[in-house]
Amino acid sequence: MRAGKVVTKHKLWTCAWVLVIAAALTPAAQASNFGTSTSISINRLGTGFEGTINSSQAGCKARSVALLRKAPGDSSFSVIGRDTSGVDGVWSIQTRVIHYARYVAAIRPKDLGANGCAGAFSVPTTAKPAFTNIAQGQDDFHGTVSSPATRCVANRTVTLQREESSSFVSIGSDVSSTDGTWSIPTSPLPGIRYQARVAARQVDSVSCMAGISFRITAS
Repeated sequence: MRAGKVVTKHKLWTCAWVLVIAAALTPAAQASNFGTSTSISINRLGTGFEGTINSSQAGCKARSVALLRKAPGDSSFSVIGRDTSGVDGVWSIQTRVIHYARYVAAIRPKDLGANGCAGAFSVPTTAKPAFTNIAQGQDDFHGTVSSPATRCVANRTVTLQREESSSFVSIGSDVSSTDGTWSIPTSPLPGIRYQARVAARQVDSVSCMAGISFRITAS
């Protein structure tokens, strides 16, 4: 019974957000409200989403923001995190990003004297996985970024890491070419393990997720 109550409360919170914002987006409400919008993008580490609230009215930038997700198999969006943006409109919400899930940011309406700040939704974004392989060259390590989303292949920042004292430290980076290839010059140390990490990147309405290669031992 207790689990059922938690789910019910969660759904009620989600519905409340949607209803409040939908009401704020009606023509009647918009006529007396300051317009508001927000961007949304996956953060560089791939551990959540961030964005910036924009408005012609400075007082509309500090707002309550909710992150909603619709994972594969879900019938609707659910609230998975919240944040309050600063006076600069910047917000950030940490979450485990799920392959092929859709995400959207929602801003609650805000009273501002006689007028108000309109509620808004961001453009939805879909998370797409990315991977990279790694191989040793004579004086470099190289590989290719791959993804089921072609736009997640090029212009990806790849960092080469070397194992030192049971942890991996970054020793160089490159940006993948249009076909996903990358190469980082270094002198391989025999017997030492290496790996490559791909930073997450937002490309239009696609959130290209972070990725990591398998580990290889230099020869």
